[in-house]
Amino acid sequence: MATYQGERFVQEQLESFAAQDHKAWELLVADDGSKDHTLKRIASIMDKPGLRSHRWSWIRGPGKGAAVNFMAAMLKAQQAIEEGHTSASYVALSDQDDVWLPTKLSAGVQDLRLVDSDQAALWCSSVYFWKDHVIQGPKHRSISPTRALGFDNALVQNMVRGNTVMLNRSALDLLVKTQSDLPIVMHDWWLYLLVSACGGKIIYSDEPSLLYRQHGNNVIGAASSWSERFKRFRFMLQGGFAPWNRMHIERLKDIHRRHPELLQAKARQQLAIFERMLGANNALARFRGLHEGGFYRQTAAENITLWLALGVGKF
Repeated sequence: MATYQGERFVQEQLESFAAQDHKAWELLVADDGSKDHTLKRIASIMDKPGLRSHRWSWIRGPGKGAAVNFMAAMLKAQQAIEEGHTSASYVALSDQDDVWLPTKLSAGVQDLRLVDSDQAALWCSSVYFWKDHVIQGPKHRSISPTRALGFDNALVQNMVRGNTVMLNRSALDLLVKTQSDLPIVMHDWWLYLLVSACGGKIIYSDEPSLLYRQHGNNVIGAASSWSERFKRFRFMLQGGFAPWNRMHIERLKDIHRRHPELLQAKARQQLAIFERMLGANNALARFRGLHEGGFYRQTAAENITLWLALGVGKF
């Protein structure tokens, strides 16, 4: 669980851990420099009945934001496994301010157990939107993918909600092996790109696994309304995705240089097409690249926005 100034939120999240029907878990907190009483609050809550039987520990985060803090937490978790401090087979990521539904862990474990242990696998799910203890939105939940999740989607859209993510050991090992100091946009998008590029399995559960709390301090808000979706579309058309795409390209190319055996042949081809597409100096060439690479977003509206952004050279 990544925390920062989370004193007023953590109790409900920790209590939802206690309510899990999968009881074999322990907690690692990565606190990114909270100035409030987040850690004292966690210590107090973890000493209550129903929680005190679960081991917990904390590390000081790098102080560089949520994405880097989560990455640090995952690296620490893998180190603890390697050194024999825990026998965990899976790692689940948690925000500090959500509430997990009781079957969150068991659902992820059940699906991940079906994957061969040698194959990297990432599990994620839909969520219910939650504000002021009321489920929000016209349908009260996130939009599920309508097309397959894979590298051809991951290059142009993040469909993995980080607060729902669970990884098997092979995915965690892959993350550690490919770690570098190059920047990332967000940890969840990077996990989607990495696991799909390296032949791993992306598992999406359409059943919501948690209540995603909506408030003014969300690091990345959910596009749970048409106004929020419009803001996302406008951001893309204004070129907001362009620097993110370059970050992803450079980090994936770095992995191929250091570990040429990891990226799948198709992913290498698509990455090369993607880079050429973004560097093309005319719209026709960019559209040809889009067709050749088979890149897609999940809905018609999102694909139209992608075409428009490519057409004006803003993607």
